[in-house]
Amino acid sequence: MKVTLALVVVLVAHVAAGVEYSKAKLAAHRGESYLAPENTMSSFELAWKSGDTIVETDIHLTKDGQEEICHDADTFRTSGNQTKLVIKDSTLEEIKKVDVGAWKGPEFSGQVCPTLKELYDAMPAGTACYTEIKSGIDVVPAFLQALKESKKGPQQVVVISFHADALAASKKALPAYQHYLLANHKKDKQGNYLPKPNVDDWIATAKKIGADGLDLQATELLDRAACSKIKNAGLELHVWTIDDPAMARKYLDWGAQSVTTNRAKWMREELGKFDQ
Repeated sequence: MKVTLALVVVLVAHVAAGVEYSKAKLAAHRGESYLAPENTMSSFELAWKSGDTIVETDIHLTKDGQEEICHDADTFRTSGNQTKLVIKDSTLEEIKKVDVGAWKGPEFSGQVCPTLKELYDAMPAGTACYTEIKSGIDVVPAFLQALKESKKGPQQVVVISFHADALAASKKALPAYQHYLLANHKKDKQGNYLPKPNVDDWIATAKKIGADGLDLQATELLDRAACSKIKNAGLELHVWTIDDPAMARKYLDWGAQSVTTNRAKWMREELGKFDQ
């Protein structure tokens, strides 16, 4: 009898939350980066082949004014610690010579950092891209040009950034597109969370620059009350980077409208088990 009652409680909670976990919006973090080298076309193509409808990526500005996809400011880590080119000090042609796939496996040898336009042009119909303005406001003009040339609409591109000024400039140029302010709780040298900045600060900043929502790191400080505060402020809530299905489910129950994960296909399958 106790087991039956517990099951009823779980089912009621699920219905009350109104969440179909198998249909949750999942953003493939730098593509299917658990299985393929991050931020390469092989990673993005694997995401699309796996049925992922959203990929996430990062852009920097090269020395010759091009938008280049890479998470870090240089190519050292993603080249398997083989070649260090600082993106802002290197031309697109120079960066394109760096192999950023071989470290993951011989089948990925020859993968290079794509441009954002290359990614946009390859996107299948019905898919979207969370595009992080990584380096700052410097890359915004090149981003806008790549977007214009690729003719991707508001249903296909979402703009995210830790840089409030870059996000504000992009939102001004693209008022119909969704823009989310990225943020995370900081720690001191002892590993303790700092009181500032916090959710109240991020809400105020998002409101000031006209952002549509917050895209926040999942930590213990981002609890149910904090999520409710964001939603009550009229902002969307998105969370990153979660590879634990139970944690993803928790944030979806708390109102998160998307979850960024390194294992989008697997996460979708695991979340679907909560619907059974």
